[in-house]
Amino acid sequence: MSFDEADHQHLLRLLQNRATLNELPPALAQQLLLYGAITLLEEEASPQAIQALSSCVLNTPSANIQQRALNALLNLARKHPQATQALYFMALDLDRPEVRKALASRPHLPAPTPQQEAALTLLQERSKPFPTDKIQTLTEYFLASQPAIRQRLLQAATTRLPNWHILARALDEQSPQAYQQLLQAYPHFDESQRALVRNNLLSAFAQGQQLAADALCELFLQYEDATAGALAQQANCAPRDPIRRALFFFLSQQWQAYQQLDFSHTLLNNAYEQAAKPLRQRILTLSRYSGQVDWLQTRPGNTRQRLLRDLSDADWQTALERLSQRNDWSALWQLALAAPPLWGVRILLRLSETSWQPPTTAEQDLFTTLLHHCQAIQSSTPQPQRLKTLQSAVDSITCLTLSPGGRLLIAGSTDHTLQRWQMPQGKPLLPPLYAPAADTRALAFSPDGQFLVAALNDHTLRIFHSDDGHVVKTLSGHHGMVRGLAITPDNRTLFSASFDGSIRAWRFPLGPEQRKLAEIEQEWFGLALSADGQYLLAGGSQGLLHVWSLPEATPLHTLSIGSAPLLCLTVSPSGQLCASAGRSGEILLHNFVSGQPRAHLTSTAPITALCIHPNEQLLFSGDRQGNLTVWNISTAQPLAVLPNQGHPITGLLLDPSGQQLIASMANGKITIWQLGSLLLARLPIENDPQRALNEQQAQLEQADPSERDWLALRLELLRWKARFDIALAEPQPIQLSDFDIAIE
Repeated sequence: MSFDEADHQHLLRLLQNRATLNELPPALAQQLLLYGAITLLEEEASPQAIQALSSCVLNTPSANIQQRALNALLNLARKHPQATQALYFMALDLDRPEVRKALASRPHLPAPTPQQEAALTLLQERSKPFPTDKIQTLTEYFLASQPAIRQRLLQAATTRLPNWHILARALDEQSPQAYQQLLQAYPHFDESQRALVRNNLLSAFAQGQQLAADALCELFLQYEDATAGALAQQANCAPRDPIRRALFFFLSQQWQAYQQLDFSHTLLNNAYEQAAKPLRQRILTLSRYSGQVDWLQTRPGNTRQRLLRDLSDADWQTALERLSQRNDWSALWQLALAAPPLWGVRILLRLSETSWQPPTTAEQDLFTTLLHHCQAIQSSTPQPQRLKTLQSAVDSITCLTLSPGGRLLIAGSTDHTLQRWQMPQGKPLLPPLYAPAADTRALAFSPDGQFLVAALNDHTLRIFHSDDGHVVKTLSGHHGMVRGLAITPDNRTLFSASFDGSIRAWRFPLGPEQRKLAEIEQEWFGLALSADGQYLLAGGSQGLLHVWSLPEATPLHTLSIGSAPLLCLTVSPSGQLCASAGRSGEILLHNFVSGQPRAHLTSTAPITALCIHPNEQLLFSGDRQGNLTVWNISTAQPLAVLPNQGHPITGLLLDPSGQQLIASMANGKITIWQLGSLLLARLPIENDPQRALNEQQAQLEQADPSERDWLALRLELLRWKARFDIALAEPQPIQLSDFDIAIE
């Protein structure tokens, strides 16, 4: 039987007429007794009374009586902490949604603890963003709770706090799989979330969870998280796996601990072989700068070619100097036969300065032949060669883009046209595309090549169909010039950065606008998307480089690039390297995932265009004075400065093969540079020389005179290696002392 307001009024009339309980219907009399009991218990307000009211909420079948008891507890909670604790116990521990709803209606009631308040916020306000300042206290409550409560919190956090869900699940399950998921997601956490991960892993290790220690160390090993490494070192924790343990001691420069664990360097060599290229480079760089190169003397012979290909220019210089100091000319000779020709020439010229001769007649003849080529090229270095120049019908090019397959080149201009060329022939395609507004400032092809996006000076984005050039959509919303465009690899989202201070995400290709990622009071100049589509980068007049993790667009880093505005930005097409530059002429390179700086280059003029080669060893820059410079990233020095173009460079692109560089200038000219000899001179001699011989011979016949000696030198080395391999039937390792570069 329900007890509603009409019943209440009826009871009041009966009581006013001096009616007795015996005169009431039994059910109604029972309701009245319970109602009176609740009133008495609320007036008593003792611990026993609060307990009885809680029991009434939990066990009474009548919804009205439950509500009366719940209201009584809510009234008592204003002055009695025990009543508040009882309410939160029912809401959280016993999972009573009606109690959570009642507490949400009384926001003025403080929770017994911040931890309980955070947990209730997660469970009861699922449509609102979770306050970031409550995440740590939520974690504390989670770890102190029973398994059933943990599961409820994890379920509630699945979509509302996905990153916290991954961390909490790892701390709850304590399984290798859960910790591996945490490590995979870590690059997408913002700095506050990363701090939460580090601190909780450290606390879990203090409580005996070795998997947490492993994960904390992996943050340092995989992502160069220096804070994680410092915390692990302070807590005296290290990975359990001996190989990762040795690597951790080595990279954190705990030399004594490393020597005690891995005096034979076997573990570090194994770690090196298992590592991805960025980690191998990190090991080699630290070895060079710290002087800890003894481990290189113990490199196993069956995997040495990877070490040879990993060496940077700084490593080759170190090898040359150390072997020369030891007068180890035989080792230098063997190194010259396998090194990239750029370094082979330097080694051979160093050998020519001594009285040393190779041991066999055949090698002596080869030495003489190679020196002949070296003498011809010793004063030069391989240069990009001008392949062709394209002329736009408009005397001004503002931006440049290349279709994903490299078959169509598009240039924006200050008028209403977009000029087109068929590549690689460079044949003009007429008529040009007509844009409804003038002055195109940014262009982008969709990854599938079906659409072209142009940012025009009317602040709109025009989307053209790449086949027929028809405009299929106009996206409006920006209130300033758009200077950056990027489209995700799945072709679903277009990002745009504007002088109006906003970065917007659009549903691609037909709109509408999905959201604003950022809004500042200054201009955005540069926008770039990582090759895997997981990170968005932007910079502008504020002198900061911003990195977001996609698809949630979670802010990841804000990196300072100095006081000058960032005018151009590019990312590597193959890794995690980005380059940014501006009016100051400084070019900064970062790992945009870890936020760690990689190199600092200095130009003499404001940079207007940047491009990173897929090998991440070369950077190309164009400036306002028309200089096009090739940079060595590892040494931060220019390798070549191409003939001054006389006009500002407005765009730089690489073709899909990485063999050609395309540069546009403000005067309407586009120059295509061949990078073949420059790249070949920096590659070690192939392990399969027979495959490369015919191709190399054809290149030599068509080469520019300035390239022929370099190509001829490489051809001689390939022939020798082919002869060497045939004679011995299989590659033989050749040991070198000191730096111990191995050769197959």
